[in-house]
Amino acid sequence: MSKRRSKDLIFGRILEVCSEGASKTRIVYASNTNFGNAKSYLAALTKKGLIEKSAGKPILYKTTEKGLGTLQNLRAIQDLLSDIGI
Repeated sequence: MSKRRSKDLIFGRILEVCSEGASKTRIVYASNTNFGNAKSYLAALTKKGLIEKSAGKPILYKTTEKGLGTLQNLRAIQDLLSDIGI
């Protein structure tokens, strides 16, 4: 039986990896997803202003200030849930 990860865990991992700037390949491997899913996640995070895409080559994704705040909130919620055993 496989255990599926929730989207918030995947979004959090992507925000974490992108905090220092990351290529799509690095994001795929670090978040343990595939390129198709990564493309969808990156588009959603970009649309919400949580990450930004560089214009140069290679293309890098970087977590914005808003994204870093969201990442801190996600971690706080995960810690709280962990503390209560969920």
